[in-house]
Amino acid sequence: MPIIPILFEIPGIKSKIMTAKSFANLPDTIFCIIIEYLDWYDVGKFDTALLKRNARNIYLDTLKLRKVKVGQNLFWSQAVEKGILNWLVSRDIRVVSWDLQVDDTKLMTIATGCPQLQSLNSSHCDNITDEGIIALANGCPQLQSLDISRCDKITDEGIIALATGCPQLQSLIMSYCHNITDEGIRALATGLPQLQSLEISQCRNITDEGIRALASGCAQLQSLNITGCNNITDEGIRAVATGCPQLQSLKISGCDNITAGGREIAKSINSKKIII
Repeated sequence: MPIIPILFEIPGIKSKIMTAKSFANLPDTIFCIIIEYLDWYDVGKFDTALLKRNARNIYLDTLKLRKVKVGQNLFWSQAVEKGILNWLVSRDIRVVSWDLQVDDTKLMTIATGCPQLQSLNSSHCDNITDEGIIALANGCPQLQSLDISRCDKITDEGIIALATGCPQLQSLIMSYCHNITDEGIRALATGLPQLQSLEISQCRNITDEGIRALASGCAQLQSLNITGCNNITDEGIRAVATGCPQLQSLKISGCDNITAGGREIAKSINSKKIII
């Protein structure tokens, strides 16, 4: 841990550290310098001991500047089960990404307590409903990336809320969300002009009408996956080819109503991809 060498370079600090018997005896100014070099979970170990210290508010302000990313690993899985989400919220920790399964209750906690959230992966979460998505849309306006694939209970109502409350959304994955229709896609086209990537594979209630709306409203779209959307035809393919000039990737496998002509259009779009 690089704390001590750094502190020794600060005039007047060495003697104070050498005479301190524990962290609890350090002056607040020195203690806060130490805190700045710790990850938030290390700081959490000091939390109980610091309840009566003046430094507590200062280190909490420091923590707000940190970017905490909740990931899919054993540590986070166990920590969330033990209630660390409430701790993060109560300490006003800056959570910028969440990649772990949630239910509506956890999603609402994230929505109300993590306003700076930029990325959320809640795929395969059967317990998420429109209620949780609406809370997310209302509480996380900085959201840029969202994966809600295989969340079967989400309907157009939740998608409309996202389109209204998360205007910075650039990447949206909602494959296998069977209750989403053209109405939800129209809302995305109206409310998300910055959308660059959309995956709606196996959303079989979406038709050419929704794709035409998408082509009209999402000129920055670069990637579109409509695999298995059998109600989309050549008409929809022509619409995105014309209305989305930045489109570089179009996946259409399993779309039975797209003819050889539509597949040629898709092939020409996919040939734009830059391979490094």
